[in-house]
Amino acid sequence: MNRYDDQARLTFHLAREEANRLGHAQVGPEHLLLGLMRVEGGGRDVLLGLGADLDRMREQVRAWTLPGPGGAMNEAPAITPPARQVMEAASQEARALRSPITSTPHILLGLVRVEHPVTRRVLASVQADAQVIMDHARAKGILPAQGAQQQAQERAQQVQALRRLLEETLGRDGTPPAGMTEDELMALVVGGGDSSLISLFEDVVYRWMTGDGLSESRKHAVLLLLINFAMQKRG
Repeated sequence: MNRYDDQARLTFHLAREEANRLGHAQVGPEHLLLGLMRVEGGGRDVLLGLGADLDRMREQVRAWTLPGPGGAMNEAPAITPPARQVMEAASQEARALRSPITSTPHILLGLVRVEHPVTRRVLASVQADAQVIMDHARAKGILPAQGAQQQAQERAQQVQALRRLLEETLGRDGTPPAGMTEDELMALVVGGGDSSLISLFEDVVYRWMTGDGLSESRKHAVLLLLINFAMQKRG
C-alpha cells in the first residue's frame, strides 16, 4: 500500500480548510485541487509549467462551486465518494510508476482521471489532459526516484515522454507544448534523450531554422545554445 508524503498530507489539510471556507462538511475533488495549488512543488509545478494562472483557477473553482450551509467540519476527515475515487486513482498512478509514495503529482493525475464537473472545467482551461501532465511530470523529474533497480524502466519512460513532446512540437509546426520554450525542450532532449530521438530532434530543429515562427535573432540564439550543449556533451 502506498504511503503519502508530506506534500500530499499538507494537500489534505489545506483541502479541509478550503471546504470549511466554502461551508462544506466534506472534502471533494474541488477542495483537493484548491489545496494542491497551495502546496509548493510537485503537482503545483506541473500546472505552472503548463502555463496555468493559479489565481484565476482558484477563482474558477470558487465561482463554480455552490456554497454549503456552513458549520465546522467533523474531527474525522470526511471525504466525498468522488474525492475518494481521486485518491484511489492517485495511488494507482503511483503504483504504476513504481513509486513507494503517493505525492501531489499523483493527486493531480487522479484529479484529471476522475470526471468531476468543477475540476474538469478548471483543468480544461489550461488543457491539462492526463497525457500532457504525465509527460511533463516525467520529463521534468517531478515524480520521485524509484531506486537503482527501476532505472532502466524509468529511462524507457523518459525517452517515450520526450518522444511525445517532440512529436507534439512537430504537430504544432515547431512550437513547443504549452509552458515550454525551445531552450527547455533542447535541454531535456540533449540531457535526457538517446540516439532513437535524433531523427525527430533533427526535424524539430530544421522546422525552427526554416519556419517563420522564430525571429532571425532567436534562431541565432537557438543555434548557439545547441552548439553549447554539443560542446558540453563532447567534453
